[in-house]
Amino acid sequence: YVCDYEYLDCSNDWDETDCPCRPDREWTCANGDCVQAGDDCDGYQDCRDNSDESECVTCRVFQCEDGKCLNKYQLCDGRDDCVGGEDEEPGCPKCDPRFQWTCEDLSCILKSWVCDGYDDCPDGSDEKNCSLADSLQFASKAREQTILGARKYSKLLSSVNGGNGNSKLNRTRSRKQPSKGGLYSFA
Repeated sequence: YVCDYEYLDCSNDWDETDCPCRPDREWTCANGDCVQAGDDCDGYQDCRDNSDESECVTCRVFQCEDGKCLNKYQLCDGRDDCVGGEDEEPGCPKCDPRFQWTCEDLSCILKSWVCDGYDDCPDGSDEKNCSLADSLQFASKAREQTILGARKYSKLLSSVNGGNGNSKLNRTRSRKQPSKGGLYSFA
């Protein structure tokens, strides 16, 4: 069967070559290629010739000054997807203060990552101006104590372990390399 979209009946695929796009499932690109229906005017180039993005009457989310359409994930993501950068204008929403912290470079991180001994902000601003109270967290369990920022406060750690200098250092955090410390366990 020619253009049945199901089976390759001919050994050279002739029966499925140059078939029209299925109007119920596909959109026809200007060059004749077929893409999934609904992929036109979505901010992504699905057709090799970009015809699925070239004649959009209105963009579904955002249109750059040069006519390029963007989806919601491309807005305020820290990258200029529009040639003029208008998708990253000052009107972008700020970090959600309920659970995020704003870095000096205006990127967002989780509040729990501030003053934890790891540079989570690209500029390291989450580890600046941290007090001793911010940098230490104790969680006692039998004879073990967990301490954040351990290397920064080695004298305090010596007193926590009874001043005998026999602390064993075991790393328990793996998200990123610590900037000035990190999460360590002492037995």
